[in-house]
Amino acid sequence: MSSVFSISAGSIRSRFCQLLKLAAPFLQRRCRPYSSFMSLFLAVAVAAGLFAGCGSMPPTVTPPPPAAPSSVTIQLSGTANEQFSAFNIDIASFALTNKAGVSVNLIPAVQNNGIYQTQNVEFLHLNGASAPLVTAMVPQDVYVSASLTYTYTQFTYVNLTPAGGVRITTDSVGEMNAIPIAAVVNLPSPIAVSDTPADLLLDLQVMSSTTLTSNTSGGADTYSIKPSFTLAAIPTSPPTPFAQLTGLDGRIASTTASNNSFSLKTVNGYSRPSAPAGSLFNIVTNASTVYQGVNNFSDLAAGMFVNFDLALQGDGSLLATRVEVDDPSASNVMIGPLVTVYATGSALWDFGRLQQGSDLDVNPIDSWSYLVDASTVFKTSQLLPIPSNLPFSETFNSSNVVPGQNVAISSLGISSYVHATTVTLRPQTIDGTVTAVSSAGGFAVYTVALSPYDLFPTLAVQPAQATLLQNPNQVEVYVRDTTRLLNTNSLAPGSAFRFSGLIFNDTGTLRMDCNQVNDGVPE
Repeated sequence: MSSVFSISAGSIRSRFCQLLKLAAPFLQRRCRPYSSFMSLFLAVAVAAGLFAGCGSMPPTVTPPPPAAPSSVTIQLSGTANEQFSAFNIDIASFALTNKAGVSVNLIPAVQNNGIYQTQNVEFLHLNGASAPLVTAMVPQDVYVSASLTYTYTQFTYVNLTPAGGVRITTDSVGEMNAIPIAAVVNLPSPIAVSDTPADLLLDLQVMSSTTLTSNTSGGADTYSIKPSFTLAAIPTSPPTPFAQLTGLDGRIASTTASNNSFSLKTVNGYSRPSAPAGSLFNIVTNASTVYQGVNNFSDLAAGMFVNFDLALQGDGSLLATRVEVDDPSASNVMIGPLVTVYATGSALWDFGRLQQGSDLDVNPIDSWSYLVDASTVFKTSQLLPIPSNLPFSETFNSSNVVPGQNVAISSLGISSYVHATTVTLRPQTIDGTVTAVSSAGGFAVYTVALSPYDLFPTLAVQPAQATLLQNPNQVEVYVRDTTRLLNTNSLAPGSAFRFSGLIFNDTGTLRMDCNQVNDGVPE
């Protein structure tokens, strides 16, 4: 009986559905006064028929949830020779665009009170190095283009007047806080953002971004500036030098003792209290973090200036592998090449490519003269451990400091001839041609000829120098077995390379303890 009843019920259900389809037009035509009632009846009937199995409906398919966004870190870098001493850009916005034309803003062009908010970045201190710009959550996708806008850009170069005095010239395009201008951003290949954190390198091609005809008589230059970048993904496995960020600078904003982490405002240019350029990053530490100048994490405090190394973790977090504090009491730090060492040895004139501090609103200027006395501490950056078998003495003090060396000068204030509390020798990059190759004490030694516009030969002929160089046109570069060799051309005479490291004045000879080699940039 049950099977017969089942078949019969199926037949009835089928015929009922057919009758509903045939009757619907008739009922609508004949029963207009009761159209509302009939519409309700038909709706209920059709719903019942569908519930009972009338017709056929496709199965409901639930779309998968969209993939979670991934952490993307944009790193800044530069590729340049030494024609310029600084190259600044006020970045207003940065975005990635997928093949459908949908853009994701990592830095939106925010306008407050009619003023575009920007991040000031100096790129020549990043020649062959890198620093983080921003970390953002980006939808997983393939991105085929990128855009960057800026409100202002400038380059600065240093030379001497006919009388032998130092002349610092700055040429610029745009206006600070003006309507943003589009830069050129080239992608060698599409960038895929997957379910793992991504690391992208935004590299300013300095020489293709500028033209310059210098007016040596002191008149206006003829020049153009159009920032041109390349953007590419950095492989994180195996780790590359750009996944391990070294020699970064910033100021601690706050510390969290419960998990030994701190927040830090980076400095990649000019960062003043009224215009705190740079990004705020949360940085973690662990038992392997190395502390220099302080004993441990508990010695760190808000307001301290630090030089530090970072490692990008698999979860997108930033781990401090090294934290160096040169002067715990400093209120201001200016980092850049020395332009003059006065004959008495009692004063230094520094060109500040990077500036960060409490007093920069009062005295915003790109260079300062500092008084030096017996209480001034001269020291060497601890970024590079000094090898015991180095064939020369790595000494840096008031008696052998020379113009052209890259230093960080700490002070308790900023004013004309302010007292320098600490002067720290920092790594720098030179671009030159190898003229000879030799060896000494297990080191490969490269004699590198500098271009005429390099700061060492340019500034060495100033009158009344405190210390003199025997040959300011060349540097002896010592390459150790731990030096990062990122060059693609063979290290041989006749080829140009960029060498990065600490440069010392060894009784009149410039010698570099080199930690990285890159291919050179044409002069």
